Amino acid sequence: MPSYSKVWLSTVLALLITALTGAYALEEPGTSFSTALEVEPGEYSFNLEQETVHYFKIYVEQGDTLIITLRMPRGQDFDIVVFDPLLDLVDRGIKPTGLSERLGVLAPVSGYYYFAVFGFAGSSGTYTLSISILKPPVKTVTVTDTYTQREFRTVTQVEVVSVTQTVREMVTVTSTTTRTVETIPWGVLGFAVLAFAIIYASATFSDVLSKRERAIASSSGHVQPSGQSQDSEKQQT
Repeated sequence: MPSYSKVWLSTVLALLITALTGAYALEEPGTSFSTALEVEPGEYSFNLEQETVHYFKIYVEQGDTLIITLRMPRGQDFDIVVFDPLLDLVDRGIKPTGLSERLGVLAPVSGYYYFAVFGFAGSSGTYTLSISILKPPVKTVTVTDTYTQREFRTVTQVEVVSVTQTVREMVTVTSTTTRTVETIPWGVLGFAVLAFAIIYASATFSDVLSKRERAIASSSGHVQPSGQSQDSEKQQT
């Protein structure tokens, strides 16, 4: 009879908590991994008996974070453990009596994640589970297309070359020396010189003529026949 009253009281308390907190009760939690009760994000209330373990599972996408908050009656000590899809332990909450547990698990892979609730040192009563899944922050990436256009230009370059030409000019310079000869006025001396020159020229010309005549005369009078000269030479011999 006392045990029946305890169960009835726990059920009433669970319904009261559900009505006050907005939580809702589903079917009974599982008693093993294979019978784990599948839940979704939300708030749930269950009654935990002594030496009893409640099993749950929830599907979590890769990169999401599973948040589980466990609230228990005052003076009771409930603990919670979380397992990955391979049933490896990934997190646990073992705070002292009366303190709520809050766990956060980042899912490295997608799949069903399991968690179990149990009482420590004979603790029992109605507990509340708050479950939420946080999506990773969305990054807004702005993609800007950069178009590089090659531009070909024909550049005409005009080069102005200044040429300085040095012309060397050879100039023949003729130096003319002008000498001023003092002239003697034509007078008596001038006429005397002229007369002397005429006389000298006449004498010279006359002498030349005389010599020429003598030469002609000499050549005419003394020329002998070739035969006479030969006879003379014989007689002398």
